[in-house]
Amino acid sequence: MGSRTHPGRPRKVSVEDTLEGALQLFWERGYEGTSIADLSRALGVSASSLYATFESKDRLYLRCMRHYGETRSEFVQEALAEENGIHALQALLIGAALAYGESGAGCAILAAQPGAAVDTELSEMRRKARERITRRIRRAQREGDVTRDLRASDLSAYVQTVMGGLSGASRDGASAAQLHRVAELANATIESWRA
Repeated sequence: MGSRTHPGRPRKVSVEDTLEGALQLFWERGYEGTSIADLSRALGVSASSLYATFESKDRLYLRCMRHYGETRSEFVQEALAEENGIHALQALLIGAALAYGESGAGCAILAAQPGAAVDTELSEMRRKARERITRRIRRAQREGDVTRDLRASDLSAYVQTVMGGLSGASRDGASAAQLHRVAELANATIESWRA
């Protein structure tokens, strides 16, 4: 016996498939530049299905940003796992240059400039990322890799600022090779933090 269709009922949305498709659209057009109608057309699902699954554009956007962090942050984990603290920070910037150069669109979270409705949560995501870098720097200071003459919070702010710059340059059309050269210049500064 075949399954019965209900023409008046919105088609159920596959969350995983939808997140990847919606992420690409938000990443290319930005939060403000992407409407529910755009998402519905691009994903091949009705607006009512999107609302039934995600409740609002804001919630869908935030789910996409979390999905981005979960699926595209391998380079961050690998870099921060480096045994030497200086090498970890340098690997982080090289990894960012490679990842952002490959995407051609920078980092979705660092580049995000949505409306106030979701900005607080995005700021919190960026704060947590910076805190993770700060913890790695403090560990490197305890282990004698990074000088204690500099504040860990200032060093992590520097690293995240460079990553933001790499992201912005990628969105503006910088090549992967250019991003790599900028990362190497920043890494020369990080080398000066050696204890």
